[in-house]
Amino acid sequence: MTTENSSSSENAGCSDASKTREELLEEIGQLRKKFARLEADNQSEKERNQTLSRAINIGYWEWDEYTKQAAYFSEEMAGIFGMSREKLYEIYKDEEDIFQFIHPDDLDHYIANLSAVLDPDHPRGLAHTFDYRIVRPNGEVRYVRELEYGVMERDGVIARSYGAIQDMTDIHELTQSRVQSERRYSSLFSQLPLGAQEQDWSRIKVAVDKLKADGIEDLKTYLVDNPGVLKELIGMISIVSVNDALLKIYGASSAEEYIEGEEDVTDWWDE
Repeated sequence: MTTENSSSSENAGCSDASKTREELLEEIGQLRKKFARLEADNQSEKERNQTLSRAINIGYWEWDEYTKQAAYFSEEMAGIFGMSREKLYEIYKDEEDIFQFIHPDDLDHYIANLSAVLDPDHPRGLAHTFDYRIVRPNGEVRYVRELEYGVMERDGVIARSYGAIQDMTDIHELTQSRVQSERRYSSLFSQLPLGAQEQDWSRIKVAVDKLKADGIEDLKTYLVDNPGVLKELIGMISIVSVNDALLKIYGASSAEEYIEGEEDVTDWWDE
């Protein structure tokens, strides 16, 4: 009787051990699937970040403030400097190694901003941003914007800084083109032999949109029937600029004098 009970007990133990092993195998399988999903998500996120970085010309870097050496350079950063990542690592081993790529006219500005995040007075966790020009190995000049962070501290001292660098050349060129276009327009406007003025009707646009939203469909009839509203709308017009020819026509001594009189609707309004 005792022998039978002992044998039965041993079989139950083996069954429990077998069941536990099966459960462990199933758990391991689930963990592997979970790890595979996380790895896939991580790779997908990495690819998205790289695509976005290339699209907006942003590179990333990390710097060891103890050894004063690079901890990480991204492919995009190397591309901004016009070289491979391996070449950038080979050249950029010390803080001053990058000076050869900074535009000579911007070098002092760059050095003054280089370690701003290490300043005890600089708020921790806030970026320091500054613009400068770089000169690629092929001589091409690029306009860049750099953001620096320094929040990883050890015993109150920043141990590592990191940041981003963005190629702003295209934006800079667009801005310059717009400025030049505005200058050309201003020059042509001022030299026109005919009297001309530039007006801003944006406030009228907002007011008219509100009238339409309130259910006014026939705007012309409504304004004819409500001359006070029309006068109020006309009073919203602001004069941005006038040319010399117009000032001569009206005998105004300055643009300010003309604009002051013209924007006073009551002074010239005819019912």
